[in-house]
Formats: sequence, C-alpha cells, structure tokens
Amino acid sequence: MRAHEDFAAIRPLEAGDATAIWRLIEVTPELDKNSHYLYLLLGTHFGDTCVVAERQGQIVGVVTGFRPPTHPQRLFVWQLAVHPESRGQGIARRLVECLLDMQSMPVERLDVTIAPDNAASQAVFRSIARRRRWTIESAPFLCGTDVPSEAGPHDDEWLFVLSPSST
Repeated sequence: MRAHEDFAAIRPLEAGDATAIWRLIEVTPELDKNSHYLYLLLGTHFGDTCVVAERQGQIVGVVTGFRPPTHPQRLFVWQLAVHPESRGQGIARRLVECLLDMQSMPVERLDVTIAPDNAASQAVFRSIARRRRWTIESAPFLCGTDVPSEAGPHDDEWLFVLSPSST
C-alpha cells in the first residue's frame, strides 16, 4: 500500500478490528503493544471513543481513547498509530479531529500522554490545538522507571492537556 492511493475513510472502531489494530501497533515501535483481547474490548465497549482510518479495506490508523468515569467531560487519548507507509498524510490529525467531532457530549478537555522525544505526536496535538484555537499545556506525568517491563524501562511520558480557550 503506497501513500495517497486513495482517501482514508474514518469510522468507529469495531470488535472485528482487534486483530488489525494489534498488528498495526506491532509495526509502531513508539507504542506499547497490548493484548489482542484489550483491542477486542475497546471495539466492543469503547467504539464511541475509538476510531480507525481505513484504506482499500485495510486499517492504516487508529486512535483509542475513553472518557474517565470520574471526569466524563474529558477525553483521554490512549494510543494513536498510523501505519509507517501511510504517515505524513495528515491521517493522525484527522483521526483525532473526527473522534472529537463525533462525541455526543462536548469535550471540555482532551488529555494525552506523549514521550518527550516523540516530536511527530506532539506536532499532531499542537496542530489540533492551533486549528481549534484551543490552549495546550504540558507537564511531566510519568517517570519510565515507574513502569516495570521485561524490555527495560518505559519511556517517560508528558501529559498534554488541550482545552477550548476561555476567551
């Protein structure tokens, strides 16, 4: 699959997408690989806060998220992935924008954690904040040594908070 073959359609994540999402995360080394079962649960229970980009029947991007039960006015973006062959086409930004636009309840705050060296992901969320005229703030969130892993320490994570401007 080459870039720009055709437009990537965006739709809610479904349970049947679990294997394709699991494989997409597998070719996205910046992200933690979770169990196939977890992606099945996301498609089953969180389809309203997760979307996929699909091109010619293949999933080329995904954004997973949820509304924290104690803060339902917030949307937490958990993972954002675009297949390496489909990067640089604005799919990541479109995924998040579509996710925000399809919410039945307004999003008063979007939270996302990003590794300090993940400039591409930071650029996506800065672009969204700029396009929506939202504020964006960031602060240290997680020290990688706090997350044990067989592969070694997890990357540090910063919390990026996007919210509509009050003016």
